[in-house]
Amino acid sequence: MAEFEFNNYVSLSEFQKPKITLGTKPIILFSGQMFETMPDHQRIKSLLLDFFAGPNVEQINLHGLEHVIHLIEIDGIINMRSYRILLKKSGSRLPRVELEEIGPRVDFTLRRSQFAPDDLFKKSLKQPDA
Repeated sequence: MAEFEFNNYVSLSEFQKPKITLGTKPIILFSGQMFETMPDHQRIKSLLLDFFAGPNVEQINLHGLEHVIHLIEIDGIINMRSYRILLKKSGSRLPRVELEEIGPRVDFTLRRSQFAPDDLFKKSLKQPDA
């Protein structure tokens, strides 16, 4: 269980930008040491990955990458930003990549958390034999 306090929220409708294609699988990017070192933040990272993840794919078309969800932890505040990926022409074979914020924009802090002990958590991850 994790409880968050939302400090700042800017909705999708407040961003007057073209949106991404419905059903596009996002690139989810976590920045900040806390997501790797703090047990509560590791579980939150896992929770958010499960929440935003789409179907597993074997191959990715570069032009199908349209959406980045960036989560960064700074001084106890988790900032979530959503960007559209723009592939621009460049002087080389590879395109120049630009990010355009498309919303929503959310800043939140972890107020309370109660996660299962490690041994029980590991048991919960086991898949039954097919």
